[in-house]
Amino acid sequence: MNSALAHTISETALQRGVHALLSEPSRTWKTQSGKQLQTLSPGRLNVHEGADFIDVAILLDGEVIIGNAEFHRKASDWISHRHYDNRDYDNLLLHLVFVHDVSGSFARETLVLPTDEVLEVLKTQISVQDISHDREVMEDLQDYSLLRLLRKSSEMQIEVNKRGLSSAFIGSIRDFLHNFKQKRRRPVYSDERLHYLSENIGSSALVVYFDQVISNSSTVNFALTMKQLLSKKLVNEGAALRREIVLNCFLPAIISAADATLRIEIFAWFWSVNALGKYGVLKRRFPNVPQSFLWQQQGLLEFIRTNGLKGMMCSEAIKGYGFAETLHFYRTASQPLSREVSIVLEQSEGIESGEFDEMD
Repeated sequence: MNSALAHTISETALQRGVHALLSEPSRTWKTQSGKQLQTLSPGRLNVHEGADFIDVAILLDGEVIIGNAEFHRKASDWISHRHYDNRDYDNLLLHLVFVHDVSGSFARETLVLPTDEVLEVLKTQISVQDISHDREVMEDLQDYSLLRLLRKSSEMQIEVNKRGLSSAFIGSIRDFLHNFKQKRRRPVYSDERLHYLSENIGSSALVVYFDQVISNSSTVNFALTMKQLLSKKLVNEGAALRREIVLNCFLPAIISAADATLRIEIFAWFWSVNALGKYGVLKRRFPNVPQSFLWQQQGLLEFIRTNGLKGMMCSEAIKGYGFAETLHFYRTASQPLSREVSIVLEQSEGIESGEFDEMD
């Protein structure tokens, strides 16, 4: 019945529903080839010639890939629409369909979407006022949040390449505390307290957790580890400062060292965990934008950092930051999977809080 109903709705309308369904970053999917997929950014609806969705960002079996996506009711519509004769569809990342009625795939991956969920999203869009504006805000935040996570990971990777993992990790914490000392607006922490924290953080439980995650990446429960880490005092810091150390230093260092399997867990945590507290600066500047999830807060912080001057699509911004040169798990749709991820795939086939103004 839902399939019949879908045929009465224009493909343009269905594209909006698909786009909305893919705008939930905490959801994970399975592609036709069996890979795990998480949509980090749904991209932009394309009103011109070419693929329906431009610059979609996904996590595919632990690798971040940016590319375009095309929607059809049936996979065979690709043939009837003669996309195979159109270079605009070369190197397509995703083919999104309701029915997979052909063998193989015309894109890097094919994802079969539940028709009833897309129709339900469309119904909700019609019944809720200003939904398009709210959704655009959330989509922008997804882009900014992804950029922030990749930027911090890239900065960490550069230091790891220079100094080694352990030295780069501890050094990043001390650099963060130094910057915090210089920028703080209220004397919540004395110079002596910050100095003591900086001198003793290297022998704290933070390093123990770091070593446990890296050495037991295949068995560690990353979400549980993060919950435990954030709930216990490390040295003499409060919960808000501990949160910032974890997000700005611990998380990028873990991403830098993670294998594909652990990276999937990290991204799943990042895009699904509830906000760890409220940022006063965000409440004051964006009183109507929710701080329900961590990724929303991180997106707003990156928006502030860049003065909101996005001015480019997600993939262009990532190229501008130079992530492709530093992050071994980043690809565009035209690039092959990294050897690390290829090996993982081959093997799998074989077998409190309060206000706190975060400092950049």
